[in-house]
Amino acid sequence: MLKDLHHRAAAMLANATSASARDDGQALVEYGLVLSTIAIVAMVALKATGMNISSMLVKVAGEV
Repeated sequence: MLKDLHHRAAAMLANATSASARDDGQALVEYGLVLSTIAIVAMVALKATGMNISSMLVKVAGEV
């Protein structure tokens, strides 16, 4: 009976460990997707405002 309990506990621990590893991999993929989305949004925003900022700096430099 004690051996059976030991085997069950070992199996439960192995299952919990493998489930944790799968969750870590999933979280890593989710972080990667969030990071890439933020990078794309930042690039689009900078591209859209880049010419406005450039022309504003040229204007300020001309007035100085």
